[in-house]
Amino acid sequence: MAAHPLDPLTAEEITAAAATIKRHGGLDESAWFETISLNEPSKVTLAAGTAERHAYVCCYEPSSNRTFNGIVRLADGSLSDWKHVPGVQARIVPDEFAAVDELIRAHPQFQAACKARGIEDMSKVLVESWGAGHFGIDEEEGARLAYCHCWVGNEAGDNPYARPIANLHPVVDLATYELIRIEDFGAVPLPPDPGPMNRTENLRDDVKPLDITQPDGPSFA
Repeated sequence: MAAHPLDPLTAEEITAAAATIKRHGGLDESAWFETISLNEPSKVTLAAGTAERHAYVCCYEPSSNRTFNGIVRLADGSLSDWKHVPGVQARIVPDEFAAVDELIRAHPQFQAACKARGIEDMSKVLVESWGAGHFGIDEEEGARLAYCHCWVGNEAGDNPYARPIANLHPVVDLATYELIRIEDFGAVPLPPDPGPMNRTENLRDDVKPLDITQPDGPSFA
Protein backbone atom coordinates (compact mmCIF):
# COMPACT_ATOMS: atom_id res chain seq x y z
CA MET A 1 0.00 0.00 0.00
CA ALA A 2 1.24 3.50 -0.83
CA ALA A 3 2.50 5.64 2.05
CA HIS A 4 0.79 8.82 0.85
CA PRO A 5 -2.52 9.36 -1.02
CA LEU A 6 -0.67 11.13 -3.86
CA ASP A 7 2.02 8.48 -4.28
CA PRO A 8 2.04 6.79 -7.69
CA LEU A 9 0.27 3.46 -7.91
CA THR A 10 2.24 0.51 -6.59
CA ALA A 11 2.82 -2.59 -8.72
CA GLU A 12 0.20 -4.40 -6.65
CA GLU A 13 -2.35 -1.63 -7.22
CA ILE A 14 -1.73 -1.63 -10.97
CA THR A 15 -2.21 -5.40 -11.05
CA ALA A 16 -5.42 -5.10 -9.04
CA ALA A 17 -6.82 -2.37 -11.31
CA ALA A 18 -6.05 -4.45 -14.40
CA ALA A 19 -7.77 -7.47 -12.86
CA THR A 20 -10.91 -5.40 -12.23
CA ILE A 21 -11.06 -4.31 -15.86
CA LYS A 22 -10.55 -7.87 -17.08
CA ARG A 23 -13.44 -9.03 -14.89
CA HIS A 24 -15.90 -6.19 -15.38
CA GLY A 25 -14.79 -4.13 -18.39
CA GLY A 26 -16.59 -6.21 -21.00
CA LEU A 27 -13.64 -6.17 -23.39
CA ASP A 28 -12.47 -9.02 -25.61
CA GLU A 29 -9.03 -10.63 -25.73
CA SER A 30 -7.69 -8.17 -28.29
CA ALA A 31 -7.87 -5.29 -25.78
CA TRP A 32 -4.81 -3.81 -24.12
CA PHE A 33 -4.08 -1.22 -21.45
CA GLU A 34 -2.93 2.20 -22.59
CA THR A 35 -2.78 3.81 -19.13
CA ILE A 36 -3.18 2.71 -15.53
CA SER A 37 -2.33 5.61 -13.24
CA LEU A 38 -3.35 7.28 -10.00
CA ASN A 39 -6.64 9.14 -10.14
CA GLU A 40 -5.77 11.91 -7.70
CA PRO A 41 -8.23 12.65 -4.88
CA SER A 42 -9.84 16.05 -4.40
CA LYS A 43 -8.15 18.61 -2.17
CA VAL A 44 -11.13 18.41 0.19
CA THR A 45 -10.77 14.69 0.88
CA LEU A 46 -6.99 15.02 0.96
CA ALA A 47 -7.12 17.76 3.61
CA ALA A 48 -9.70 15.82 5.63
CA GLY A 49 -7.59 12.68 5.60
CA THR A 50 -10.38 10.68 3.97
CA ALA A 51 -8.86 10.27 0.51
CA GLU A 52 -9.20 6.82 -1.03
CA ARG A 53 -6.97 5.27 -3.65
CA HIS A 54 -8.44 5.14 -7.14
CA ALA A 55 -6.89 4.17 -10.46
CA TYR A 56 -7.62 5.80 -13.80
CA VAL A 57 -7.63 3.19 -16.57
CA CYS A 58 -7.68 3.64 -20.35
CA CYS A 59 -7.97 0.65 -22.70
CA TYR A 60 -8.07 0.16 -26.45
CA GLU A 61 -9.90 -2.71 -28.17
CA PRO A 62 -8.49 -3.27 -31.69
CA SER A 63 -11.26 -5.66 -32.78
CA SER A 64 -13.86 -2.89 -32.45
CA ASN A 65 -11.50 0.10 -32.82
CA ARG A 66 -12.87 1.58 -29.61
CA THR A 67 -11.28 3.37 -26.65
CA PHE A 68 -12.60 3.00 -23.09
CA ASN A 69 -11.79 4.65 -19.78
CA GLY A 70 -12.99 4.68 -16.21
CA ILE A 71 -12.08 4.62 -12.53
CA VAL A 72 -11.28 1.64 -10.28
CA ARG A 73 -11.80 1.94 -6.52
CA LEU A 74 -8.83 -0.01 -5.21
CA ALA A 75 -10.26 -0.65 -1.74
CA ASP A 76 -12.87 -3.07 -3.07
CA GLY A 77 -12.06 -3.48 -6.77
CA SER A 78 -15.27 -1.79 -7.91
CA LEU A 79 -15.47 -0.10 -11.31
CA SER A 80 -17.15 3.26 -11.87
CA ASP A 81 -17.70 5.56 -14.83
CA TRP A 82 -16.49 2.89 -17.27
CA LYS A 83 -17.46 3.96 -20.78
CA HIS A 84 -16.64 3.92 -24.45
CA VAL A 85 -15.26 7.31 -25.51
CA PRO A 86 -16.36 7.84 -29.13
CA GLY A 87 -14.24 9.70 -31.64
CA VAL A 88 -10.92 9.35 -29.82
CA GLN A 89 -7.91 7.05 -30.03
CA ALA A 90 -5.67 5.84 -27.24
CA ARG A 91 -2.02 6.82 -27.45
CA ILE A 92 0.29 4.77 -29.64
CA VAL A 93 2.11 2.30 -27.38
CA PRO A 94 5.59 0.71 -27.69
CA ASP A 95 4.23 -2.61 -28.97
CA GLU A 96 2.63 -0.79 -31.89
CA PHE A 97 5.85 1.10 -32.66
CA ALA A 98 7.76 -2.19 -32.81
CA ALA A 99 5.12 -4.03 -34.85
CA VAL A 100 4.84 -1.30 -37.48
CA ASP A 101 8.61 -0.95 -37.76
CA GLU A 102 8.90 -4.69 -38.46
CA LEU A 103 5.90 -4.71 -40.82
CA ILE A 104 7.06 -1.83 -42.99
CA ARG A 105 10.74 -2.80 -43.22
CA ALA A 106 9.65 -6.23 -44.54
CA HIS A 107 7.20 -4.83 -47.11
CA PRO A 108 8.38 -5.18 -50.75
CA GLN A 109 6.94 -1.80 -51.78
CA PHE A 110 8.82 -0.03 -49.00
CA GLN A 111 12.01 -1.95 -49.74
CA ALA A 112 11.78 -0.89 -53.38
CA ALA A 113 11.36 2.75 -52.36
CA CYS A 114 14.42 2.47 -50.11
CA LYS A 115 16.45 0.81 -52.87
CA ALA A 116 15.65 3.76 -55.14
CA ARG A 117 17.37 5.90 -52.51
CA GLY A 118 20.43 3.65 -52.30
CA ILE A 119 19.31 1.87 -49.12
CA GLU A 120 19.45 -1.92 -49.24
CA ASP A 121 20.27 -2.97 -45.67
CA MET A 122 16.90 -2.75 -43.93
CA SER A 123 18.45 -3.48 -40.53
CA LYS A 124 19.73 0.11 -40.55
CA VAL A 125 16.28 1.59 -41.22
CA LEU A 126 13.99 2.93 -38.49
CA VAL A 127 10.26 3.40 -39.12
CA GLU A 128 8.33 5.33 -36.45
CA SER A 129 4.55 5.59 -36.13
CA TRP A 130 3.23 9.09 -35.50
CA GLY A 131 -0.41 9.95 -34.91
CA ALA A 132 -1.96 10.87 -38.27
CA GLY A 133 -4.70 13.24 -37.11
CA HIS A 134 -7.95 13.92 -38.95
CA PHE A 135 -8.15 15.74 -42.27
CA GLY A 136 -11.75 15.19 -43.37
CA ILE A 137 -10.98 12.20 -45.60
CA ASP A 138 -14.13 10.08 -45.53
CA GLU A 139 -12.47 6.67 -45.89
CA GLU A 140 -10.06 7.48 -43.05
CA GLU A 141 -12.58 8.91 -40.60
CA GLY A 142 -12.46 7.05 -37.29
CA ALA A 143 -9.54 4.82 -38.32
CA ARG A 144 -6.53 4.34 -36.06
CA LEU A 145 -3.94 5.57 -38.52
CA ALA A 146 -0.23 6.08 -38.13
CA TYR A 147 1.69 8.40 -40.44
CA CYS A 148 5.18 6.95 -40.44
CA HIS A 149 8.49 8.78 -40.61
CA CYS A 150 11.66 6.97 -41.63
CA TRP A 151 15.39 7.28 -40.97
CA VAL A 152 18.52 5.28 -41.74
CA GLY A 153 21.64 4.82 -39.64
CA ASN A 154 25.20 4.48 -40.87
CA GLU A 155 25.54 1.12 -39.13
CA ALA A 156 22.99 -1.21 -37.59
CA GLY A 157 22.27 0.06 -34.09
CA ASP A 158 23.66 3.54 -34.82
CA ASN A 159 21.76 6.79 -34.29
CA PRO A 160 19.47 7.07 -37.33
CA TYR A 161 17.90 10.44 -36.59
CA ALA A 162 20.67 12.38 -38.33
CA ARG A 163 19.63 10.85 -41.66
CA PRO A 164 15.92 11.14 -42.42
CA ILE A 165 14.59 9.36 -45.48
CA ALA A 166 12.83 12.36 -46.97
CA ASN A 167 9.58 12.21 -48.94
CA LEU A 168 8.78 8.64 -47.86
CA HIS A 169 5.83 8.09 -45.51
CA PRO A 170 3.99 4.79 -45.06
CA VAL A 171 0.44 5.08 -43.69
CA VAL A 172 -0.68 2.16 -41.51
CA ASP A 173 -3.96 1.14 -39.88
CA LEU A 174 -2.88 0.25 -36.34
CA ALA A 175 -6.10 -1.66 -35.59
CA THR A 176 -5.38 -4.19 -38.35
CA TYR A 177 -1.66 -3.61 -39.05
CA GLU A 178 -2.51 -3.07 -42.70
CA LEU A 179 -0.39 -0.86 -44.95
CA ILE A 180 -2.89 1.61 -46.39
CA ARG A 181 -0.50 3.37 -48.75
CA ILE A 182 3.04 4.66 -49.12
CA GLU A 183 3.36 8.36 -49.84
CA ASP A 184 6.49 8.65 -51.97
CA PHE A 185 7.19 12.13 -53.30
CA GLY A 186 10.49 11.28 -54.92
CA ALA A 187 13.98 10.36 -53.76
CA VAL A 188 16.34 13.04 -52.52
CA PRO A 189 19.95 12.49 -51.44
CA LEU A 190 20.48 11.28 -47.89
CA PRO A 191 22.39 13.57 -45.53
CA PRO A 192 26.08 12.72 -46.07
CA ASP A 193 27.03 12.99 -42.39
CA PRO A 194 25.79 9.88 -40.54
CA GLY A 195 25.89 11.67 -37.19
CA PRO A 196 27.51 8.79 -35.27
CA MET A 197 26.56 8.52 -31.63
CA ASN A 198 28.76 6.01 -29.84
CA ARG A 199 28.20 6.25 -26.11
CA THR A 200 31.36 4.30 -25.24
CA GLU A 201 33.90 6.58 -26.93
CA ASN A 202 35.07 10.19 -26.75
CA LEU A 203 33.99 10.78 -23.16
CA ARG A 204 35.58 13.78 -21.43
CA ASP A 205 38.32 13.01 -18.92
CA ASP A 206 38.66 16.54 -17.47
CA VAL A 207 35.34 16.75 -15.62
CA LYS A 208 35.67 17.90 -12.01
CA PRO A 209 33.66 16.24 -9.20
CA LEU A 210 30.17 17.55 -8.45
CA ASP A 211 28.74 16.81 -5.00
CA ILE A 212 25.12 17.57 -4.13
CA THR A 213 24.39 16.85 -0.48
CA GLN A 214 21.65 17.50 2.07
CA PRO A 215 23.25 16.41 5.35
CA ASP A 216 20.22 17.47 7.42
CA GLY A 217 17.64 16.21 4.96
CA PRO A 218 15.53 18.14 2.46
CA SER A 219 13.83 21.45 3.22
CA PHE A 220 10.54 20.24 1.77
CA ALA A 221 8.03 17.65 2.91
